[in-house]
Amino acid sequence: MRKAHSINDLYGLLKDFDMALTSQAPLATALNRIADRPMVGRFSVTPRQLAKRLSLSIIGEEAWSDARIITQIAESTGLELRYVHGEVENLREIRRHTAQVERHLEGRDSELVWKNLSRLPTLERAMERFPLDFFEGIDVGVIALDLFDELDKHVLPPPGSFTEVSPWASGSFTIPRISDMGNERLIGRHVADLIDRANMNATAIVMDTGGSMADSVRTSLYAKGLPFQSVRSMRDLPGIRDMLRFLELCLGLPTARMGDIKRLVRSVDLKDLDPASLPFNIRNDARLFTVHALESQDAALIDLKERMESISAMNLSQASMSLLKGDELTMTIRLLRELGLASSPLRNDTLEDLRYGIDQLSEEMLRDEDEKEGVVLVDCHSSAYVDRPIVFHLGLGNEWARRIQRRKHIDSEAELEKDQSRFEILLQQGEQRIYMTSKVAKGRKVIPCVYFNRAMDRPVRDFDDLTEEGGFANGCWLPDPVAMEFSTQNMEEPRMPASLSPSALNQLLKCPRKYHFGRLCESPDSGPAFRGTLVHRYAEFIAHHPSYASPEGQERCLEILQRDYVSLSHKGRDRFERTALRALIRNAAEFASRYRIEEMPVRGGRGNPLFTALGEKPRIGNTEIFLEDRQILLRGLVDLMADQTLAVDHKTGAPIAASTRAKSIASIWGEGDPDTQPLAYMALLRSMGEKRREISLHYNYLKPVPADRKAYDLSNHINKVTYTGTGRADMLRGDDPWIIRILRQGPKDFAPFLEEVGEKEFCDHLVSIRAWELPLDEEPEALDNFILFLKGKSRKKAVGKKVFTKALEKLRDEVPHTKDTVLITSETMEKFLGKVTECHSKIKMYKISGFPAEPRKENYCSKCEFLDICMEALE
Repeated sequence: MRKAHSINDLYGLLKDFDMALTSQAPLATALNRIADRPMVGRFSVTPRQLAKRLSLSIIGEEAWSDARIITQIAESTGLELRYVHGEVENLREIRRHTAQVERHLEGRDSELVWKNLSRLPTLERAMERFPLDFFEGIDVGVIALDLFDELDKHVLPPPGSFTEVSPWASGSFTIPRISDMGNERLIGRHVADLIDRANMNATAIVMDTGGSMADSVRTSLYAKGLPFQSVRSMRDLPGIRDMLRFLELCLGLPTARMGDIKRLVRSVDLKDLDPASLPFNIRNDARLFTVHALESQDAALIDLKERMESISAMNLSQASMSLLKGDELTMTIRLLRELGLASSPLRNDTLEDLRYGIDQLSEEMLRDEDEKEGVVLVDCHSSAYVDRPIVFHLGLGNEWARRIQRRKHIDSEAELEKDQSRFEILLQQGEQRIYMTSKVAKGRKVIPCVYFNRAMDRPVRDFDDLTEEGGFANGCWLPDPVAMEFSTQNMEEPRMPASLSPSALNQLLKCPRKYHFGRLCESPDSGPAFRGTLVHRYAEFIAHHPSYASPEGQERCLEILQRDYVSLSHKGRDRFERTALRALIRNAAEFASRYRIEEMPVRGGRGNPLFTALGEKPRIGNTEIFLEDRQILLRGLVDLMADQTLAVDHKTGAPIAASTRAKSIASIWGEGDPDTQPLAYMALLRSMGEKRREISLHYNYLKPVPADRKAYDLSNHINKVTYTGTGRADMLRGDDPWIIRILRQGPKDFAPFLEEVGEKEFCDHLVSIRAWELPLDEEPEALDNFILFLKGKSRKKAVGKKVFTKALEKLRDEVPHTKDTVLITSETMEKFLGKVTECHSKIKMYKISGFPAEPRKENYCSKCEFLDICMEALE
């Protein structure tokens, strides 16, 4: 790799010049900082800085801001603001590469925008007209002329009157060591471990600041209390964001909810408003704000309502002044003037224009007082130079490469050469350099940046190829986990689980390492999970003692359950948690009344504090039933057995559609999130009696329902899974075949068509062609035969085609379903039992060779409860 001059070396070469020109702003800043002689003005500048400083004398006025330029063009042309902004950015990109912009315009609108842009006082215009006589009598050194773009070269002395200084020194550069840190999270931890208050102002971190690596680094620095320097634009300021949202609520006041107002009113700066005086209550969050204010006749709410109405009648400047102050107000008023919106009335369209200006056109940048010192975060795409003595280089994969657009005005080879030079210089920044990466990220091998191939002048396929002296090494200095030793020789038969639960199967299918940790480690209950446990306790208790399903009984049970939950709840939230828990147990009581329970030998109540606290004993044996069948290697715990063919499982989340559950069951053999619980329960219930009988499983979702329960069907919160006990062909047989049940729930013209043709005749025809195993290539012929079958029965051929196609689709489904019921056929059941046997065999293999970290999906690692202890997490 070519050796680059350090910043100090470059200053040594340039110190005798009057001015140093560079295209790299960080390099100019660094050279000015270390300049050791007095001078008028800056010693080092970029062409853009110089043109901006002299724009008044060059074009007669200071260069306009982006907001003012784009607003002026939009008003002159009648084109939409956002379109003009996109065109201006495109035109600037073209101008950086060529002066012949007209040759690369596309369409009349582009020509119109360019015609107007070229007349305005812009920085580009000042650079094009930069006077060469400015450099008379000035000895100018130009650093790395090859890195200048076409527009930069307008701000140069005449050819032959300046000295070019090469960024390259004699000799070559090699990276002595690259440390493999395992994953991005660990890289962030190790970087923070090497930085402290003493060296933070001397440290820079180079990485892709828009990627996930930056999130890990920022999190680790924040956790250690180390500040890092960053600048923020207007859109990043919380006061600006809150103002925009509050103005939206003012405009939509008739439909604003109490909860929306409550969340914002404490953030905006409404003069003489005391948010604590506003009577907000969580039970009123869903109410319309204006309706509640008038009905409650609360003076504070009515005053807020009137103030919001008055704001909606203001112009944008007045509205901003009523909500902002300080720098935020100054920047907003300046931007409104540049956008020509200062006196515009507050409307949805003008508010959207202001929002766009804040998001895309604001050039205001500020740095918080507490962020003027600390670690500097450098984007690997933005510069070649870093002005810090300690520099971390993180990642080094292809995220460091800049994408070069393939366009006619761009010389791709020249741009690639510029990026190559920036990359090589950047790698050599700092007096002390530390390189960190990970060989695997997000489940894939990390390939070193493509620029390494040119830099090393040889193929680089792996990080091991980068260091000629074999310097790539495991750089983890945190304690290594004790490695498990596995041997296949003379090893006793590994101890195997006698049976598998649905949760264990799900973990194994998602990631073998997750299953392994699940057997070794306990995961603490989260708040929602423990709340679900409490609701299950109540559901079990009222199955034994239905009298406690009354409102009075519910409150007694709620009081006991709340004592347990308070340990996981935050202080001050107990009242709200009590409301949520009350709604859940109320639904549990309503569901309990729907089932006829055939009593089994008395059991249950063990570990349920409600029995002890209320002095009651178990009366039935149909709750919390443990089922295990070691022949099929399965076990499970059923919440309630209503009879021998109906099992009930309580859920505290939102109800899901039957189609979603069918998809999750089918994911056992394919992609997506697998759910083995329905099939496991069905298999266990099937093994208890006749294998061909129909068995049902009800999932009762206890999420709160609307207050007007009389107008609400609680069955919407029930999800059914049914084992038919027969094969797919039997979906077409019987007095009420499943295929007909499915088709009746289709479009409204399906049922009349089936009644006209004859449901039994329709099914008999499907049986005659063995529709459940009909190949796709034979479907057209089968459809033609069906049209012939309809002769004399129906004229609705178009509807008939749809019905026939839908029937074939449902018969081919991996897991068929109606709107509210998932169907498990005997073929699906046997396929599942085979999968269970396969999983059991894999566990045996993993116990010998080790459980690998092989997540089925890339995002599993970030959501895994064992992420903090898994050293192979693929981030």
